[in-house]
Amino acid sequence: MKNIVIVGAGPGLGMSIAKKFGKNGFRVALIARNEEKLNQLVSELEQLGIEAASFQADILNKAQISLAFAAIKEKYGFIDVVEYSPTPSIDTVATALDVTEENALYQFQFNVLGAISSIREVLPDMLDKQSGALLFTTGWCRNRSSTNDGQCRNSCFWSS
Repeated sequence: MKNIVIVGAGPGLGMSIAKKFGKNGFRVALIARNEEKLNQLVSELEQLGIEAASFQADILNKAQISLAFAAIKEKYGFIDVVEYSPTPSIDTVATALDVTEENALYQFQFNVLGAISSIREVLPDMLDKQSGALLFTTGWCRNRSSTNDGQCRNSCFWSS
């Protein structure tokens, strides 16, 4: 059986991806900060007949991410797919005119360094096995030209 890890699991995009992969035979491992919400998501997946487990970790904490991935590997073995889609609090997102070094650094840590910490946990195994996929689905875009607060982020995909 194949395994997918959803990093930044939530009720929206992450859960949709978990359901899609789960219905196609993948076991699902969910990583997020809020253990109570994780347990609710796992329960929902199990009600659909999808094998799932939760692993609490903050993506801004490299040690917690490492421990979560170690626990997932111990439980499920090889990780076939990692999907990275954390959503920052709207309070941390700045409009183009309000970007500062401080809030840009937070977004970099959240979106880039969190992804790097996650990928470092699986990429060596994927390269050794010459198999695996990394999905970065944190992209969203909003443009309200009347208020001049356009905000965008990108999405990308990698697979071996």
